[in-house]
Amino acid sequence: MKFDSRRSRGNIKTKTYLTRNFMLENVKISHGLARRASWLISDLGFVLQKALFVTDETIWRNCRNFFPQKFDNFLLLKKPKADEKNLKKISVALKNCDLIVGLGSGTINDLCKFTSSQKNVPYVIFASASSMNGYLSKNASITISGHKKTLPATLPLKVFCDLEILSQAPIELTKAGIGDSLCFYSCWFDWYLSHKILGTKFDKKPFTILQPKMEFFVKNYKKFVLRDEKFLKILIEILLLSGQGMTRAGGSYPASQSEHMIAHSIEMKYPKKSAKILHGQIIAVTSLMSARLQEKILKGPVANQLSEKSEPLIYKDSSSLKMVRNGDLRQNLKGVCEAGPRHEDGVTLCEQQILNLSPRLHDGVQLKKLETFFGKKIAAECKKEYEQKLKNLTSAKKMNTAFQEEIKKIHCDEKKLKAIFSHFKIKISAKSLGLSGKEYQDCIAYAKFTRNRFTCLDYFY
Repeated sequence: MKFDSRRSRGNIKTKTYLTRNFMLENVKISHGLARRASWLISDLGFVLQKALFVTDETIWRNCRNFFPQKFDNFLLLKKPKADEKNLKKISVALKNCDLIVGLGSGTINDLCKFTSSQKNVPYVIFASASSMNGYLSKNASITISGHKKTLPATLPLKVFCDLEILSQAPIELTKAGIGDSLCFYSCWFDWYLSHKILGTKFDKKPFTILQPKMEFFVKNYKKFVLRDEKFLKILIEILLLSGQGMTRAGGSYPASQSEHMIAHSIEMKYPKKSAKILHGQIIAVTSLMSARLQEKILKGPVANQLSEKSEPLIYKDSSSLKMVRNGDLRQNLKGVCEAGPRHEDGVTLCEQQILNLSPRLHDGVQLKKLETFFGKKIAAECKKEYEQKLKNLTSAKKMNTAFQEEIKKIHCDEKKLKAIFSHFKIKISAKSLGLSGKEYQDCIAYAKFTRNRFTCLDYFY
């Protein structure tokens, strides 16, 4: 392993982190980076006195001992969300500063990168945990008017991954990183599905670059423990590569598909509940549902043409057999199909399905249901997203057996994912998200409306 020195942005030095299988630009992974923060910032051509240091109370409490230097411009956020309110706080504090220095993971990183883009002020990020894949992504997840959106942002000058900090991060954050990384397979499946059925653009490179690392992890996961630095190095590399893949693709396509749409549905419907739960923990649960739905596409009969009517997804919860038709729960369906095995999330799919593409928002019925579920403001945003998707559905191609066999090669079995989560003691039930089986099922049913992205959800709900 070595470093390759390069130059960009005038006299600012940058480095590329090299390993046998991939290349990560503008990344430094080592011990003691936080203790050398002043020197590292100076090496980039900036002075500490004109840098705005941004973090939150919890992260600073866990990491302050790793930073001996004093920051003149220091913004400590209290339980922040990546929203307009906190963006404004950073913008105000940024006055007379020429660099943003973030210490955090998902929320702090999104706030810093989006502010950096909007204010044209560069930023660096000290990763506080191996908890998410957005460090090298050029997108930011920002909540605007209650609707979580993926917005264009900017890349950091440098990502500093201090192994001392990562190894001391709360264990649940590392578990969240595992959850976020393992959506790799469902994202590959969904994006390729959209490409083959609708002809949408597709870039295989983000997956082929990351695939060796993912296969090594999936094959050897039983050998790893959560605080082991060798494992943390592998995990942070996977997460960084995932973010780099999003930047290459010009969007979140390689790392955000049906599983993230379900997560967005949960976060928009139950913001208070989801605010208490790490994003990667939600993705661990929703990735299992995506894997299950994708397996149904591989095994079951599929629609040969678009349908104005949606055949419902039928499942069984702990009490009775029910039917979901865009969130409308109907009972008394005995004899419709033989129920399959129960699952930890409370959703049990039937063994036989008729899979049809989504219905249109005709005669205001579906819109009314959207408004009832999300509220009028979020429903209006969802309607815009879904109507854009419907324009593409008119050009949908037929699903056939040959394609089913092809896409099967990139599908990761739900049982394998469960085994990995079990090894690391990662919770996978709807209850772990603070949701009942019914609440979770409804969020799945409305997830397809949250984004203009064709996924396995469009075959079921």
